[in-house]
Amino acid sequence: MSSATSGPQPHLSPSFNTHPQVSTFSSPLTTSSVSTPLVSTFTEPVLSPTIFPSFPNFTRPYTPSLRQRLSPSPSFSPLSPFPSQPVFHSPTTPFTIAPHFVFPTHTSPLPTPNFSHGSLRPLKLDLERFSGDDSYGWLASVECFLTYYGVLDEDKVTVAAVHLSGDASLWMQWFEQRFPKYWTLFTTSLLQHFGSTDICDFEASLSHIQQTGSLAYYLTLFTKLACRAPEWSDTQFKGVFIGGLQEELHFDVQALQPNNLSEARHLSQIFNSKL
Repeated sequence: MSSATSGPQPHLSPSFNTHPQVSTFSSPLTTSSVSTPLVSTFTEPVLSPTIFPSFPNFTRPYTPSLRQRLSPSPSFSPLSPFPSQPVFHSPTTPFTIAPHFVFPTHTSPLPTPNFSHGSLRPLKLDLERFSGDDSYGWLASVECFLTYYGVLDEDKVTVAAVHLSGDASLWMQWFEQRFPKYWTLFTTSLLQHFGSTDICDFEASLSHIQQTGSLAYYLTLFTKLACRAPEWSDTQFKGVFIGGLQEELHFDVQALQPNNLSEARHLSQIFNSKL
């Protein structure tokens, strides 16, 4: 059976194109040769107008961490979109560790310590000048003054001498030329010179005190003598005080048997007002 395709077939040999045709495309990049590197140029695209409105760029303020105390480098800032535009931060910006807490820019005053005398406002005491009258009363005021201000023992005579005037000031010059500045010696000499009674027998004067005038004068004299006898007990003072009253007051106060010196003084004033 014969076929139309029967017969000798031609021999086909493969052919290679040694010069292939290179297709070119419309591209901004061109190739000159295989050994030449590719060179590309970038042109910043132009933004086309948009229908959306433009809004300002809101950025969160820069908050440094606890360890970052210095401002960021001028060449780079996290707030700058371009490295060529550094952002500097003012050093007066308060240092913050959290959005809800800001360190104050001022220093709060320290609280006042609460000592035993710190809670009380200090008082300014004025010491009366002494010219020779009422030496017992003035010495009592001086001792309170020196105790309140905490004057040392070696400075007490100097402080007291500043408050002397008249005859007392002249006597102080004589005392400083002959005696050391001991407080006990100063008070003894002052009472011996200006006191109404001798300091050596003030206990005898107190023991034999008698009311010869008004009750007010008797109370004042008794207090002046009693302040020089701190070793006496309240019972001793009460007996001496009642014994020195006038006869009418003496029996009235003694009949009620006061418990202490304060009650005896109070009763004497009550009965004296009825006379």
